[in-house]
Amino acid sequence: AVVEQAPDDTLEEALEAVLDVEAFLTSYALDTALAHWDGYSLNLNNYYLYHRPGDGRIVFLPHGMDQLMDRPELDPLQQPRARLAQRVRTHPSLDARFRAHLDRVVREVWDEPAMRARAEVVRAALESAPRDDARVRVELEDFKALYPTQLERFRGRRGLLEELLSR
Repeated sequence: AVVEQAPDDTLEEALEAVLDVEAFLTSYALDTALAHWDGYSLNLNNYYLYHRPGDGRIVFLPHGMDQLMDRPELDPLQQPRARLAQRVRTHPSLDARFRAHLDRVVREVWDEPAMRARAEVVRAALESAPRDDARVRVELEDFKALYPTQLERFRGRRGLLEELLSR
């Protein structure tokens, strides 16, 4: 109701009362930075809502993040599908906060060496998996073929994000 009915001049305050806005903006920024086109903001998918008993506010919990970085050219500033994200992007103060979160993710959180190191841990674990099942063998071969491309996407995605944010 707040998203649909609150006028622009009270939207931010009304949202803060019912939603952990900072957590939502961080999640939205991470989704767009990681080209997670299949999450809440861009595709109305792969999320849960949690009503936090401590303060009574709602928190978005992402899940099913299996489509990360497969569209490395995804514009993080594109029109979102989710109504909450749309209101954020059309509200000057909330949009500025979203952009600040995105900028922080790109400039302070994005750590390519750490991402590569984590990817290597995952690669080693996957390559040690039993190969008794034909489907597992196919999936592992697919992973092995795409692994170098994914590593390059870490660098390329950050460059694209920095370029878009500098405009």
